[in-house]
Amino acid sequence: MRGTIKMRTPFAVRRPLLVAVLALIGFLVSGALGGDVQDSLISGGFDDPGSESSAASAFVEEEFNGGAPDLVIVLTADDGSIDDPGVAAAGTALTADLAGRAHVRQAVSYWSLGSPPPLRSADGNRATVLVRFEGTESERLD
Repeated sequence: MRGTIKMRTPFAVRRPLLVAVLALIGFLVSGALGGDVQDSLISGGFDDPGSESSAASAFVEEEFNGGAPDLVIVLTADDGSIDDPGVAAAGTALTADLAGRAHVRQAVSYWSLGSPPPLRSADGNRATVLVRFEGTESERLD
């Protein structure tokens, strides 16, 4: 007994114009209904407050007034070392300027913390300024 196989052509192949029109209508309706959703979205706050890492971060923040920086600035000396007096003065001035700005909770740098090696590059021509902002995680990211 011989059988034949009948293949059905997919709907999208049989009616491509209809599928394209329905897709366009769906796109327009989605845009009309969800156009203002960005006002409800947040940039942060996705950490689990019950996790050990969140508890450790809260402890470090409360006990040591520390935490991860929101902004890291890398300064590079044009000539010489970051320990040269002119470069050190510029780095100290930038750190003080940032610390005095609105919404800045803390600004520290290689120069303001007494030249700790982790904030300096191995070749000695770059150093970092660490800045933390006030507010919630979403406000800091914005």
